[in-house]
Amino acid sequence: MSVEQEPVIEWLELWGILSYFGREFERRSEAVLQEAGLSRVQLRLLYNLMLATRPLSLSELAARLGCGKSNVAQLMDRLDKEGLVRRDPYDDDRRKRLPVVTEEGKRRFLTALLTVRDAELAILGEFETEDLSGLARLLIKSLMRSSRSRDALRTWSRVVETMLILSEK
Repeated sequence: MSVEQEPVIEWLELWGILSYFGREFERRSEAVLQEAGLSRVQLRLLYNLMLATRPLSLSELAARLGCGKSNVAQLMDRLDKEGLVRRDPYDDDRRKRLPVVTEEGKRRFLTALLTVRDAELAILGEFETEDLSGLARLLIKSLMRSSRSRDALRTWSRVVETMLILSEK
């Protein structure tokens, strides 16, 4: 084997490992979230609404979630029916509705977040904090090359901060 071929093989091996790990991690997280009564995108939507310092439009929520406005509208409908959000009239324009997370929505969000945290810590718990931080830095550096990934990372960095705070309590 020539030296020129080694990086390709290493890249293919890393790609396979990362792909498998990502699918497995997502599968486990989805199963845990389902038990808690939320999907991953519902968790992210609630998180964005709770973190917002101002009213967010469907377009802004869609951009933060990486999906279309119609998907966000459907998610909002479902969460509204479940009593997790309500739509209050917007001050400046009565035609617009401001999504607000209800107390039940906050409770379910926190329960789901803590459940996912515990499940993910069980998966990642064997690693040292420095190893996890190093892995996160490498993955973030790679993902920052895409604007869609940058938006998602901004949102999830706040989720990670929240989870770290909760894990200390």
